[in-house]
This record gives sequence, structure tokens and C-alpha cells, in this order.
Amino acid sequence: MLNSNKPGSTFTVNDQQVHPMSQVYDLLDAPHQIQLYKNLLDSGAITQQEYDQKKREFLDL
Repeated sequence: MLNSNKPGSTFTVNDQQVHPMSQVYDLLDAPHQIQLYKNLLDSGAITQQEYDQKKREFLDL
């Protein structure tokens, strides 16, 4: 569950305090995270090896 307190403050995510911009990718599910890294791969920002490594991490392989 995601609850915001007030602008600029932390968020409560699953009963843990999170700064608004820290760990943003952790709030997304694995398919969205993989797609973000696929976009980086397609744009040339990361290598195929880096993409494959992140994909394995997100899928817990």
C-alpha cells in the first residue's frame, strides 16, 4: 500500500518509510523494470550483458 503524507515528505510503502525519489524502481513490478532496462538497451545506454544481468535479477534467476 502506498500512502503519501505531505509534499516533499516520505511515503509509507508496505509499512516502510521511503523518500519520494529513492528506490522508485523498487516500487515498480519486474515487468516494468525490465522494460525500462530494455529501453536503455535499445537506446545504446547499456550493453546486452548489463540488460541480461538486470533481467535475471528482476526475475530472481
